[in-house]
Amino acid sequence: MNKCSAKELAVFEQLQGEMATAGFERAFLDQMMNNMKKLEKEDRDKKKDKHIQ
Repeated sequence: MNKCSAKELAVFEQLQGEMATAGFERAFLDQMMNNMKKLEKEDRDKKKDKHIQ
């Protein structure tokens, strides 16, 4: 499992519960954490590129 803050984890777990109640049984928590990790990396890369130019 990816690392995330306790606050993020609580939000993701709440969303996962709501999605499961609505009938979505996929690994929502893992998907959201992977997406968050990807977005954070893209943000770091943009900042890095901005400083290089």
